[in-house]
Amino acid sequence: MPFHNTPAHFLAKVQSGPIAECWPFTGAILDTGYGTFKLNGKQWRAHRLAYVLAYGPIPDDTLVCHSCDNPICCNPHHLWLGTHADNHADRNAKGRQASGDRNGSITHPERLKRGDENPAHLHPERLARGERVTIHKLTEDDVREIRRLYVPWRYGQEKLAKQFGVVHSVISSVIRRKTWKHVV
Repeated sequence: MPFHNTPAHFLAKVQSGPIAECWPFTGAILDTGYGTFKLNGKQWRAHRLAYVLAYGPIPDDTLVCHSCDNPICCNPHHLWLGTHADNHADRNAKGRQASGDRNGSITHPERLKRGDENPAHLHPERLARGERVTIHKLTEDDVREIRRLYVPWRYGQEKLAKQFGVVHSVISSVIRRKTWKHVV
């Protein structure tokens, strides 16, 4: 007969104490720093399960946030419901937004995907280019026509901009192949 976890098994893995202190989860911890526990066939984040056991169901699209900012804390008095915006506002109010020298691209530059590891190089088909960009004004045929018609000092960028209903800088980018690079 397979072993099934119960709420009691979960609570045995929570090191409870005074209300003001964090109650760390002592079971399995994810790479993200959050505890994880399987109950009734469902994998839970430990703090979310602690909230449900203490207060009841969590509404859809709602986060269980920590007032203590400790991801392994399961003290129900430290947990509150909020939206992503609420959680971000709480983070910013506490000065935990990584910016400047604390930004991840500065503290861990080795994690940035560069060169052949960049997702744009690995999966160029996923990038929205040309007519797949929702705000495009030109078509691929327009781009070919602009490049065909452009002759410096005779059929210039200003005239092309008026003809195709775009601003001068769009024509300049098309001609210099800063945009629409994929169009031959």
